[in-house]
Amino acid sequence: MFEVVDHVWRWAKTHYLYLLSEWSVVHPRYGWQDAANVMITREDFVGSDDELRNFWSTFFVNSMQRVKKFEGKGEGAKICCYTNANTKPFWHKA
Repeated sequence: MFEVVDHVWRWAKTHYLYLLSEWSVVHPRYGWQDAANVMITREDFVGSDDELRNFWSTFFVNSMQRVKKFEGKGEGAKICCYTNANTKPFWHKA
C-alpha cells in the first residue's frame, strides 16, 4: 500500500496536481466529499509538502483498510485503487 502512496504522490507532482485542493474523494461513510475537508485533520497545519503528503497518505491507507478502495478526482484527473486483485489501480490525467 505504501508503494502505491509513493508512486501516486510522485505521479501527481510530475503532473503539477495538488491532491488535496480542488479534489474530491469518496469518504467511507459520507460518499464524495471535498478532499481537504476530510483529509486535513488539524487546524494548525502549515501546508508543507511533507505535511500534505502525510494527510493524503493517512486517508488513502485508512480507506484501503476500512472499505478496500480509494477513489479521488480533480484537476482533470482521477485516481482509483482497489484491494480486489482483479481490479487494477489506475491514475490518469485527462
